[in-house]
Amino acid sequence: MIVGSPPRSPRRVWYCYAIGTVGSILIIPGILSGFGFPFIQSSLALCLLGICLFPTAKFLSGSDNELPVLPVLCFSYAAQYALPIFLDDPALAVINGVAYQKNEDIVAALLLTIAGVSMLQAGYFLLHLAKVRRLLPCISLPVKKSRARIYSMTVLFLLFAITNLQSLIPGDLYIRISAFVTLLQNQVLVAIGILGWMAYTGEARALDKLVLYALVLFASIRGVSTGMIEPAVIPFAVLFVTRWLYTRRLPVKAMVAAGVLIFFLSPVKAAFRQTVWHGGSEESDSIDAALSNASLWASEAFDYWSSTIGGQRTATESTAAALSRTDLIHQLSHIYSLTPSQIPFQNGETYSYFLVTFVPRVIWPEKPIAGSANAFYGINYGITTEEGARHSTFGISLIGEGYINFGIFGVIVIMALQGAILAILQQVFAGTESGPGGKAVFLAFFVFFLNGVGTSADIFFGNIIQNLFCGCMLLWWARQRLSNPLLKRARVASSLYPAS
Repeated sequence: MIVGSPPRSPRRVWYCYAIGTVGSILIIPGILSGFGFPFIQSSLALCLLGICLFPTAKFLSGSDNELPVLPVLCFSYAAQYALPIFLDDPALAVINGVAYQKNEDIVAALLLTIAGVSMLQAGYFLLHLAKVRRLLPCISLPVKKSRARIYSMTVLFLLFAITNLQSLIPGDLYIRISAFVTLLQNQVLVAIGILGWMAYTGEARALDKLVLYALVLFASIRGVSTGMIEPAVIPFAVLFVTRWLYTRRLPVKAMVAAGVLIFFLSPVKAAFRQTVWHGGSEESDSIDAALSNASLWASEAFDYWSSTIGGQRTATESTAAALSRTDLIHQLSHIYSLTPSQIPFQNGETYSYFLVTFVPRVIWPEKPIAGSANAFYGINYGITTEEGARHSTFGISLIGEGYINFGIFGVIVIMALQGAILAILQQVFAGTESGPGGKAVFLAFFVFFLNGVGTSADIFFGNIIQNLFCGCMLLWWARQRLSNPLLKRARVASSLYPAS
């Protein structure tokens, strides 16, 4: 529970959850049907919403101090699969225009999502049982502050160096070492978690806080300059979650500000990418170019919303881009309508990258690129052309990829696997004895679970597992070595949950 908040009665929490869920399912669809919303769709969407909020009710009714990773992840599913039923049109943009989704296909997609999210929770809770957790190891990374400062300063220096690296070495060589470069870039998130621990437990100096905010700001600007919203938001997400973990208070205002920023930038994202990637603008291979591209995106977004306020487009047209970005339910409906009637099940073909995922690209330069499932979806389901797939990114979603391969069985297996992996990683890297280092490594890559809801399995699982273990290996140097096991437990506990 959050420190300073009034104690919650478990019975009261479950009472409110049950009344709210059942009441909304019984009452709201009938009301919305008078405004043109299909009754069955509304009922199933509210049922899905209730299932997604179950982990939140379970967390609020308990008294543990664990990070609510499953409630946050399920809320992401609710936002992308349940809410679009009420906020977005039942349509999907395709090459030839707009593919309007049939009611029966949307109903089937909702049922698939309900089954998938239920299995996600089942997989998580099964592996999260106390009896099972005792069988799993827990990485111990209590961090020595002096070494943590050196580690963070080194990461900041490398971030500036990497920003100019692509312009200094040949393209072929850069591709070979791209995985290593990405690994170093991801250490920025670990450093943010470490410095956040120091800042929010009162152990940070003024220079530590300066480095912390410099890392967050520069990493975000560098993310914006690439034309991708996720790299720009992830540094702030790690900072927000770190603050929640050590202060037990959610930074609501900061989270709202981040949401507003995403909504502000989304409508002109495609036009900005076209300018940066194919329009002759500077690539983000230097600090000056990164700042220039970030400024360009902000300027285009400002002009877009200024023209909207001036009456050149309606509010519905202006918000369509931002809303469609979080709409995965109508995408799943589109996949369901064409599989297997027009496009046969792939029987695991899109998961083939896992056979070579751990082979370094330095050894195998022609190694296949992760994310082929996204391109397969974009091309075969009429979202883009082969040429467009080489220059744009499309998210197939974990549920969609599972159905494309094995139907409902694929959805059940991939979602249960996601829940089980999340529970295992939480215990191994963020368990009771993990220390601030383990927590930082876990939080730095948990945000990819949220972003991974709409991507392919090879990108989702491969990147997370590799970076978690590599992050721990790189941070091992800064580990605080404690010889007495009893002192070890006491110091780890005091560092994680200081007295308020």
